[in-house]
Amino acid sequence: MKSTAAKVDRYENFYINIVKCLFTKMATNPNDSEMCQIDFMLLILEMLVSLPTENVLDEKQMENMCQALQDCVVLIDGKQGISAPMKKSTVWLSFIKMSLKFGLQPHQDTSGKLLGTLAMLCDIIYENNAEEPQINEVYQWTLSHSEFLNVMLGKTPKKCKLTELLLLLVKKDPSVMLSSHIPVLLGSYNATLEMTDQLVLQLLQMYEAGGVSLYECRPYLWGEAAVSYYSVKSDMGMSLWRQPQANQVLELLDEDCILETIKNFPLSRGLNAPECAKYEHKVYDPAFLLPLFSHLLAPEAVVHTHKFISSGGLAVTLAALCSTCEDTRAAAYHVIARLYFHVEACRNVKERLLGLQFLDALRNGVVSLKNKTPNPQLACIIATFLARTSLILPQTHHAMYIPLQNFIIAKLSLNLNTVPEFFTFFHSSEVEFRMYRLWILQIIRDGMKSDLDFQISQRCVVFKLLLSFYSSVLADDDTKKLILEVIESTVKIPTPAELLVTTYGLLSWLHQTIRQFSQDDTILISTTIDIISSFQTILLNSSELKDGKKVKKKSSMIQHLPHHILLLMLDLLPKLGSKLAVSDLRKYLHMMQAVISFENSRATCSLISTQKMFEIVQRSKAILGSVSDCEDLLAYGCKFAPATQGGSSECGLGSDNEQAVCHLRNLTVKWLQRMYNSQAAV
Repeated sequence: MKSTAAKVDRYENFYINIVKCLFTKMATNPNDSEMCQIDFMLLILEMLVSLPTENVLDEKQMENMCQALQDCVVLIDGKQGISAPMKKSTVWLSFIKMSLKFGLQPHQDTSGKLLGTLAMLCDIIYENNAEEPQINEVYQWTLSHSEFLNVMLGKTPKKCKLTELLLLLVKKDPSVMLSSHIPVLLGSYNATLEMTDQLVLQLLQMYEAGGVSLYECRPYLWGEAAVSYYSVKSDMGMSLWRQPQANQVLELLDEDCILETIKNFPLSRGLNAPECAKYEHKVYDPAFLLPLFSHLLAPEAVVHTHKFISSGGLAVTLAALCSTCEDTRAAAYHVIARLYFHVEACRNVKERLLGLQFLDALRNGVVSLKNKTPNPQLACIIATFLARTSLILPQTHHAMYIPLQNFIIAKLSLNLNTVPEFFTFFHSSEVEFRMYRLWILQIIRDGMKSDLDFQISQRCVVFKLLLSFYSSVLADDDTKKLILEVIESTVKIPTPAELLVTTYGLLSWLHQTIRQFSQDDTILISTTIDIISSFQTILLNSSELKDGKKVKKKSSMIQHLPHHILLLMLDLLPKLGSKLAVSDLRKYLHMMQAVISFENSRATCSLISTQKMFEIVQRSKAILGSVSDCEDLLAYGCKFAPATQGGSSECGLGSDNEQAVCHLRNLTVKWLQRMYNSQAAV
């Protein structure tokens, strides 16, 4: 088959689909030769290369063809004999040039589809660790593109695809790596766990492992500071006089990002993660910062300990002590040991004594754990407390400075098996008692991430105290909100969630709490909805394996949990006023829809009467606006109505308003179907 494509302005989608279907049949048929498959791929490539007209690319057509190519790559991945014919083809070289030309343009291929397709094809065409002249050419073409720096140093979506391409080319031919590339990579790096930053860090690690010297850039700056300092956009070279100082590096640490890192520390992030993982929050990457801190705190280095602590360097290090990765914890303990050496040499007597006391108490506390592992893992609550304490110690005017200073001075060894100073701060009689109470509740809320944290809280009877304190006249709105958020954090962990339900009577407590709400308590209502939504962790884990089969757990409370959750949702219904956020209503309707799937028809119909269902629709209407579809369903029935319009995954797309309407419609249809089934059974 001759792989030629007519030069036309536009290819219809059905034509592309025909070629793709033919390729799929040939790829799955063992009797067809690989050359035919290659011809089909070259045909699609030629169609794609001939697509641009007058330097303008039809993005929709391009995306369809790129998707077809990516689907073809998946089918032939791992097959031999593809490499040589593709590399020799002139169409392949034309595709490379076209992909780089349009893929790096600011107003073309905004999604990075071309660069992603090019990376996938390079992966199957070229072998790893092979010195290929073509790879060197592609790498140089990429780096010399007029828009390369703008893309790498910018924040466009295609930056991630470009970084993936560079990483792949380096894996294919390590000889393309040069030390002159390092400043550009550091300039594009932000030291966070965003996907692009993880790829850039992998690229930097590959450069270092490949023997490329990074010494001239140490200690590493990143982001805009690196662009300016390493003269990425100018011809000025590096010199010893222009090497950055430790303080300049520490000034790059953003306070908000430090706080977010402490709150949502990536527990599973190791120092040498081979694969990228997706993280919801913008947090710093310990795989980069911990080795950097170790370099900054080298014995021969000059560093101001006050700056290191106040910038959040110690806070991130202490937060890393709760990591589940052994190498991350080892690096954190190593950084603390190096910091201790510098604190001893601190000239400020007060800072030196307080810093040494803090680190000594931590060291003695770790020793008292009597853990056989060399780098014991601390509970997240403990690590969060220590990290936030370290941020306050340099701030002598902070309201929490005096109580935390007194705590450190009084302790020769920290008790790492309990919530530090919980009773002291929660029941404080000082003038600032309210701030102390809120601060320790925030620690518990943000540190509650595992069974170990729950066990530590149990030793301090935290939950018995919080559940009883909530209804006290001493509890203000901020305290109530934090107590609910502590419960929300806890019910996200399966085992503690079950214990709260079965042992602490959480469901009964929630019933009583909800009845005290008014429609103006939108913040408390929102947090309560989040708590109830988190009960899905129990619903999904409400069965256990026995003899290879799933069996319901013995606890009657867990067995009837959907029934109790539905009662809670109905208790909340009168509290849903027009001031409630659409996102909260979406969660409410989604949970209501999920719960009735667990219930049998009679129980559902007995709890959700026709009047209740009308009330759900009307209250949703007050928040969402028009819900005429649901009103028509209630008026005329759903005999011919599907559960969802256009597929079951539709409710996960669109705005909060659209998702809420979709959940409301599904809830209405399911309820009507249950009503019909119940009536038929009678």
